[in-house]
Amino acid sequence: MAAHRVGRLSSVIAPDFAPSGIPDSLIHTVAGTNNIASRFKIPYRIRVKLGLDFFLMDNAFDLKARKLVGDADIFHGWSHQALFSMKAAHRRRMKTVVERPNMHPLEQARLVNAEYEKYGFGRKSQCPGELTKTIRELELADRVIVCSELAKQSHVENGIAPDKIRVINYGVDAEVFAPGTRKDDVFRVVYCGMVCLRKGAQYLLQAWKDLNLPDAELWLIGVVLAGCREADGGVSAPAGGEDGGARELPPRTGGVVSAGKCVCFSIGRGRIWLGGDGGDGLRCAGDRFG
Repeated sequence: MAAHRVGRLSSVIAPDFAPSGIPDSLIHTVAGTNNIASRFKIPYRIRVKLGLDFFLMDNAFDLKARKLVGDADIFHGWSHQALFSMKAAHRRRMKTVVERPNMHPLEQARLVNAEYEKYGFGRKSQCPGELTKTIRELELADRVIVCSELAKQSHVENGIAPDKIRVINYGVDAEVFAPGTRKDDVFRVVYCGMVCLRKGAQYLLQAWKDLNLPDAELWLIGVVLAGCREADGGVSAPAGGEDGGARELPPRTGGVVSAGKCVCFSIGRGRIWLGGDGGDGLRCAGDRFG
């Protein structure tokens, strides 16, 4: 968006998009890659165990996106989705930037695999091919953007030259993302993102359970990744509201987030609202979270 505001954005390649102020004429969509893993006749348990879903989806997008890379001075790609497109950009003599929103891939794999082992997941956090790809992107990029000094340190310790890395802390447009008018006095915590071990949702849920706050709500807005129910030793919670039965609620929409469905269930004395896309992940609301 910043590049567009100063007149430097030539095009955007994305699997889909929502209106954002960038002209539609600059946006090239790569359709049909978000759920590509489900089209392969690979048993679900094998897909989960080998971490194939994201690997297949990201590579399908990248392979199609590389054909849309046009002439420009700089190519900016997202980690684990850009290797083939970066190579296409290099052939056009473009400088390449890869944005890595996490620790170095090897460090992230080590940390998340430790969580998977702790909670009884019978698989690794990443497909080996995905790990190899993200490392190659870092090697190929002219610049690597990370979101914190800690992330930079992780990359340096794993062999990325310090002068190749730029730290850009994530910000927010306060004019767009602003709290609405409160209509009640409920103490409410909102988490927006994937509900999975890698994001630390298990610690948030455990803390919420330990606090045991009266008349409080924790909102989890996002997709519960398939496989969460396999975790052993996670936070347990009965499905359903105060009456003990699961309840579907109408979408709660605001200026920022719109959850297609919500399921309310109790944990301790407070309540949790879980919003998602109505897929398989949402149905594990009453199971153990890992």
